[in-house]
Amino acid sequence: MFIYHILIEETYRGQGYATAVFEKLERVASEELGATSIGLSVFGTNPDAQRLYKRLGFQEASIAMNKQL
Repeated sequence: MFIYHILIEETYRGQGYATAVFEKLERVASEELGATSIGLSVFGTNPDAQRLYKRLGFQEASIAMNKQL
């Protein structure tokens, strides 16, 4: 399974909503859909999301790089 977009409105961040969403998503993906993994992309400029995903057990699988001209 791959998550293309997830958004928690800024006023609700840091209150456990994202963790709850991911816990439910993992249960449904595994038990109901038979998924064996979940992938997602996160912007390098979003350290809060990176910390959340690492805390939830996601591991870095690739690194995309770009250069501003």
